[in-house]
Amino acid sequence: MLGVVLATGRLSAHRLLRWPSSAAVEIFRALPLLILIFALYNMAGLRDVVESVAGAMRDGLGAPGGWLATHFASPTLWALALGVALYNGAVHAEILRAGARAVPLGQYEAAYALGMRKTQVMSTVVLPQTVRAMLPGLVSQIVVTLKDTSLGFIIMYEELLYAGKLLAQNIATPHGYPYLPVLFVVGTLYVGMCLLLSLVAHRLAGERRRRMAGLHRRRPHQR
Repeated sequence: MLGVVLATGRLSAHRLLRWPSSAAVEIFRALPLLILIFALYNMAGLRDVVESVAGAMRDGLGAPGGWLATHFASPTLWALALGVALYNGAVHAEILRAGARAVPLGQYEAAYALGMRKTQVMSTVVLPQTVRAMLPGLVSQIVVTLKDTSLGFIIMYEELLYAGKLLAQNIATPHGYPYLPVLFVVGTLYVGMCLLLSLVAHRLAGERRRRMAGLHRRRPHQR
């Protein structure tokens, strides 16, 4: 969603929308994700907001609110989630913008000839074609997003890598703690999830190629 908003802003003819969107995309794409996550983790304002929301959940919802506050109102969780969302949202915005630029000019002209406004052209003509065309690239970026979650380790968020570290620390062997075997298992899980997402991207790309080939074969008969 953030990528769609930023891409739409970058494609806008209004400077008040285009300039801030372009600045946000360029800044968040250029800023290393680790620095962004660590900065958000040490931001006192974010911590205060999350803790106030957690307190409101506990006071207003009772036991369910306490469970929600414990699992979803964590400063480390939101620092990681916001950092990953901002960085990958900026990358998704650039992918969508490139896809929108690839839409033939005749599509725009035909939509304007039907009396559509620019917002209608973008939402009903350009954006659906852009998402279909760039879907494999978007899924590939989701693979990168999945791997980026391991950076939560640096702020001690209990994601997969950190859970593996805790597991290894609680298993003592005559040869020490089994960090390498646990890391091998964690790495295998990451590889499996990324391969599954890559398979989805290849399937989507293959279906799009077959659909386009079918359209090209039907056109001569329609004439």
